[in-house]
Amino acid sequence: MKSGKRARLWVSAGVVALVAIGALAVKRYVIDRPYASPGWAYEIHTRGLLRADNVAIGPDKSIYVSLEQSRGKGKIVRLKDGRTQTVVYNLSRPDGLIASASDLYVSEEIEGGRILKIALKDFSKTVVTRLEKPEGIMVMPDGALIVAQDKTDGRVVKVSSNGTVTVLADNIRRPEGLTLGKDGEIYVAETATGRILRISEKGVEPFVEGLNQPDQVTMGPDGALWITEDRKGARLMRFSSGRLETILENLNRPQGIAVADATSVYVVEQGRNRLLRVHSAR
Repeated sequence: MKSGKRARLWVSAGVVALVAIGALAVKRYVIDRPYASPGWAYEIHTRGLLRADNVAIGPDKSIYVSLEQSRGKGKIVRLKDGRTQTVVYNLSRPDGLIASASDLYVSEEIEGGRILKIALKDFSKTVVTRLEKPEGIMVMPDGALIVAQDKTDGRVVKVSSNGTVTVLADNIRRPEGLTLGKDGEIYVAETATGRILRISEKGVEPFVEGLNQPDQVTMGPDGALWITEDRKGARLMRFSSGRLETILENLNRPQGIAVADATSVYVVEQGRNRLLRVHSAR
């Protein structure tokens, strides 16, 4: 073969290879982001939230995010007016996070983890109690706390204002996020079985099944349940009137959810260290 023809073949092969590599790169770039279902949209609210885990909205509309780092490196940050400010330090794996009219409550997901009450006026900390691997947390109308203990033989407990702990349900396989229903029921994500359970005076019963590692669950003002799955390639879902709807897919380890209003929520995407705002596009 003549050298000129050989050179042209090598050039042609090189161009084909570069095009193929470029196509793979573009495909990988396109795939490596969440996708919204028709009628929904999202935007990135805040980046650079290392190990972000949960989110809560304060009474002044400030957004609080727990950064789930261990050994005293965990923090709570406040997002307000485009600024990220650390307001609570020296936490160990802060996970569950909820806001009341005057306080934040946070759980440390470790053995003997603290349940902390944090005053919003000055961010001072008070230890309410300690539990084994507390995670999901919410505040009842009477000021008591409901907490999920994320263990293979986990429990959902009620912590009264004086620190008394009462077991509401046990033998739950890795309960994580939980939320309060309009009629007083408690909904909890049972991560190990892929279910959302409902706890009421009738006992414990499956409410949503067929999920893949559900992590957090939050009820919206319309009674719909918002659910995240803690894995790569995960979904943000909405369950209403017996129908499960996928809102976003291809998320990277989504965690906490905070309802902003009737048509939008904030979602922590831990695998990409950021907070998303998801809203209706209808």
